[in-house]
Amino acid sequence: MNERQFYAVLDDWRTRAYDWHNSNCCQFAADIARCSGVDIDIPNFDTAEQAAKWIKKKGTKGLYHYLVKLFGKPVAPLQAKRGFIAYRKGFGLEGSAIGTIERKALFVGERGLIEVPLSDCAGAFDPGKFRG
Repeated sequence: MNERQFYAVLDDWRTRAYDWHNSNCCQFAADIARCSGVDIDIPNFDTAEQAAKWIKKKGTKGLYHYLVKLFGKPVAPLQAKRGFIAYRKGFGLEGSAIGTIERKALFVGERGLIEVPLSDCAGAFDPGKFRG
């Protein structure tokens, strides 16, 4: 992972408010994955329903299964390394959201990135294991 690029992405997203069209969790995770040389094309969405339809068109039931398709099985959040993609159940698209791991998990919130304890995450995915 390119650390300099990773921290530049975090700086860019730190104050970007959540917005389905320009600043959603999928776009944030795609920017994080690029730090590991992985280019995932995420379209702009206008609604949660539109995002869910796009994920289902990718041949998966939901966000978690799409991440498994892209990166393989997740690791426990406490075993994740900086730059892994964090997965959290309970809010956002289909009750789920994705972010990244730094010292804690970072997710896109209403006023920019929010910190969440790693223990609140259901899993973490290594962008270096990208399967296309």
